[in-house]
Amino acid sequence: MRNYYFYTIAALLMAGAAFTACSSEEEVTNVAPDGQTFSVCIPATKGIDADTRTLIWGEHSLGAEWSTSDKISVFKPNDNTIDANQLSPDRNGSSANLVGELAGTYEEGDVLKLVLGIEKRNNIIYPWLYYSGTFDSTGNYINQDGSKEYVEYFDYAYAFVEVTKVNGKNITTTPASFSPYQSFFKFTFTDGTDPVKASNVKIGCTKGKISRTYSVIDEKDDPIDEDFPLELYLKSPASVIYVALRVDERVTDDEIIFEVEDENGKIYKGTKASTATMPVNGKYYAGTVTLTYTGVQNTFKIEPAENYVLYPSGNYRIIGDVTISGSKEMGSQQIFFNTGVTVTFKGLSLTGGYNALIDANRGSDQTIILDGTNTLENVGFGVYKVKNLTFKGSGSLEGFKVEDQDKELFQKGTITYDIDGEPYTATLKYEDGLKFIDNGDGTCSIKKGE
Repeated sequence: MRNYYFYTIAALLMAGAAFTACSSEEEVTNVAPDGQTFSVCIPATKGIDADTRTLIWGEHSLGAEWSTSDKISVFKPNDNTIDANQLSPDRNGSSANLVGELAGTYEEGDVLKLVLGIEKRNNIIYPWLYYSGTFDSTGNYINQDGSKEYVEYFDYAYAFVEVTKVNGKNITTTPASFSPYQSFFKFTFTDGTDPVKASNVKIGCTKGKISRTYSVIDEKDDPIDEDFPLELYLKSPASVIYVALRVDERVTDDEIIFEVEDENGKIYKGTKASTATMPVNGKYYAGTVTLTYTGVQNTFKIEPAENYVLYPSGNYRIIGDVTISGSKEMGSQQIFFNTGVTVTFKGLSLTGGYNALIDANRGSDQTIILDGTNTLENVGFGVYKVKNLTFKGSGSLEGFKVEDQDKELFQKGTITYDIDGEPYTATLKYEDGLKFIDNGDGTCSIKKGE
């Protein structure tokens, strides 16, 4: 029997909440006319069960506390629509009334799904949902950075209510009891003796217990796996991380796999077991992950440090002239070049996973200097719509992948595109005797012609 290493610290307190009553109006009609705006006041609590208490990190209470800055979106699952407006709590605390105005069409008996933790701006709902006329939802847990300050942005919850009355310009519903979509985890990394300070962490599993994304409307999980893990890139090395994980509770036993790169580039691995009942959503778990050094050490460097930005997604943005060197397993990381930069590849060796990419797309006046042998294994190189990209130097760039539209530009050096009826000319050139070579095996190289 496998040992389970997570232990429950607590869960979110919600029992015994008292409400300030919402006001009522005389009933005028029980069908909402098209285009009319209706006032809504829904008594609401947060939490999942009575054995859970509030998890407080800093000034924010996760899972059981309302904030007047919270935004709640209103969905009608029966016709797959989202209301143009959102609701907000009328006060802070464990219970509140969700108030605001709705602009849709509502009838008595309608079932509404209320979702907390998404923000709608200019028809884009962040960080979960994209709205394009009908409700097209994909929830995700990517772009976490392991900090307790940032994990609060993944404090998502949902509730179902039923419309009981449509009273003139007012809608009355049943009370809302919100349940979390996820649990919060505190992981402490050690090699069995000393703390391991992580710079990035990959979390995978073998049977789909942990989800990367979750469709709110049809309630489908998109699981992570060993080949496409959830990746966290920390702002500064730490032996303790905080992460929100969505658990697919239909999956029984599974093994959660950790790959940790420490502050010196050393790669460690470790595992934790899970069961049908632990972990589940709506809890706070903490545990120690004992890691084993794999013998692999990344030596990847971008210098100087002030000329690049590392985003929570793990992607790099090159904003000034840099030298990139050393070896690295990139996973799904991408490196983007700003306009006007000069980038030197010096003995670079990158091994990519899903969607790994070096991207000069849409840039202009960029220069790539090849110093020594540089190898990109399972890493794409994007040059779509570049202007004045120059490859030069005495070295080579070998084994990279390109899309067909990029390959044409690599081969021809000049392509004119039709963009919205207007011509756009992309240009790329080689100096110092460098040439583009199609290796014939799905990869390409740039090196001196023979």
